[in-house]
Amino acid sequence: MTAPKKDLLINYDEGAGVIVFHPVATASMTALRENSFDGLRADLEFLRSLSSDEAERVVGRMVLAVLDLSAAKKVGIRDYETEAEVAHGEYVMDLAQKVESGDADAQLHYSMELFNTSMTRSSRETLAQAEALLQASAAQGHEGAMRRLQDDWPSLKQVAERRIARQLRDS
Repeated sequence: MTAPKKDLLINYDEGAGVIVFHPVATASMTALRENSFDGLRADLEFLRSLSSDEAERVVGRMVLAVLDLSAAKKVGIRDYETEAEVAHGEYVMDLAQKVESGDADAQLHYSMELFNTSMTRSSRETLAQAEALLQASAAQGHEGAMRRLQDDWPSLKQVAERRIARQLRDS
């Protein structure tokens, strides 16, 4: 008889200063997975293309970064927050370049970046740019953009407009 499949639950016990790895029955993890963000993925094909040592370093770095970014008490191995900000900046610059060439997927993702920026900077202009890119992506037939434009965008835009108006009024 084979053992039931298990997932790995990683717990950072900040008080004790230890990271605990728990193999847990996959069936009991369903609710946790459904109620958490989409997760950080490590593609096995990519990991197999690396040396064993490098693949282990990549996964270990991912685990430590997620723990550090999610913890009240930082892991303290390196400054993962700054590294995440730099990586995000590079990601946004890469999206911007792809948007210039008309990449529909990049238009969708960059529109969401612009949406977030419009909220944090109270910018109606940036919100309009986000909407224009979302529409451009949908016009190219990007299914995700079409769904977002139809299902999510009207309420997202309304929330953003109210927040921007409130922030501008209060400043």
